[in-house]
Amino acid sequence: MIKVLEQLGFSDIVDGAEPLSEAGKELIRNYRSFLFNNDATCNVVNQFVSEASKYAYDPGVAQTLEKVTDYLSENRISWQLASACENFNTQNNAFGYVAKTGIEKVRTLLEMGEYDVISYIKSGALKGVQYIPEFRSICRQVINEQVAEKNCYNYSLSHPVSYVITNESGDIFFQVNHNNYKICEGRVEKIGHIDNETYNYINAIIENFKREGNTLVYEYKNSFGEQVRYEILDESITITKGLKKSQTFESRVDMMEFVNMLSKTMPTNEKLDFLNKAAAVATVFENSANIAVLDNVRVIQTQQGFAGAIIEGADNVNLTVYRSKAGKASKNFDFIIEAIQEVTSLSGVDLTYEYNKRISEDCAKQNDTEAQQMYEQVAATKKAEMDVRKKKIAMLAESYKNDPVKLALLNSISRDIKALE
Repeated sequence: MIKVLEQLGFSDIVDGAEPLSEAGKELIRNYRSFLFNNDATCNVVNQFVSEASKYAYDPGVAQTLEKVTDYLSENRISWQLASACENFNTQNNAFGYVAKTGIEKVRTLLEMGEYDVISYIKSGALKGVQYIPEFRSICRQVINEQVAEKNCYNYSLSHPVSYVITNESGDIFFQVNHNNYKICEGRVEKIGHIDNETYNYINAIIENFKREGNTLVYEYKNSFGEQVRYEILDESITITKGLKKSQTFESRVDMMEFVNMLSKTMPTNEKLDFLNKAAAVATVFENSANIAVLDNVRVIQTQQGFAGAIIEGADNVNLTVYRSKAGKASKNFDFIIEAIQEVTSLSGVDLTYEYNKRISEDCAKQNDTEAQQMYEQVAATKKAEMDVRKKKIAMLAESYKNDPVKLALLNSISRDIKALE
């Protein structure tokens, strides 16, 4: 059974339902009867969500529905991927046959958790299956995930915005601070010029935009001191000029018709400036489906003048330094802890806490057996006095003092055990 479906435990959820209304009881009874003789499928679960939503007035059904929908929300991408694969397997037409060949290329994703699924998709795991609309849509959703920024007293972390393109092989290309990057088969690398006019033009333009939540904003003052503001959100664009009422449009054509109408009474110089900027914004709007917040990238800037970016691939990490006491540089690392140590040496800022999860994953991939042995050695002292536990951890730390990856894992294990006390 597919992992995301198995972990839902749909049969157990239905068995535990306590509907109050007759209609609700009938609904639950039908699903219990079906599941007694058949395995749960993504299609059955999706059908239940659709049907149960009509009985939301029944507290028992509503509670059961909430358990299911909460889980689906937490595993949104994995569930969409599993549902798509399941649908392809039931199709007997020509497209279904073609799609089934694509399933073989993504089968390993169906055995992963949500975080890993998203990470692997961003690293190009859906390469070679972009011809299937469902997979292409999932890939676009992942690329366009929105993430937050972080500001601390001595440094800031932010996720940049880029126009992103994917080739036929599923390789992903994006830009950070005028530098181009490529993710191929889980590995990221800094590359040179990309011969794509739209890619280069839009990435040059969006440098002048700012982000307010999920909205891309471009604003300026014209020669008369009047504020002109453009807001791009999802599939619409809103224009506000001075004190005039804002206007929202869903197509470039409608937007430019409005812009041309506004420009008719403007002086020549202002008119040309207004039309040129509006056309540039319209191009960004027209291509907004490919503009994404890069949540696999963190740009760090410190009060001491350091600036750089950590770019994550599924199987490696790139650190590009834009400004530091040692100058500029770009280097790939196999483990995130190595990039973090480089940042610390150049900036004095320790980002270990920000990347705890990735550090643990890197350690586990390096040596699952050794990681488990380390955990067991520390956990064995869980019930001992605090000073005994500290001595055990100190002993392990001393033995691994020249191995930053294992030291990072030891720190993570120590925190986990402390949390269990």
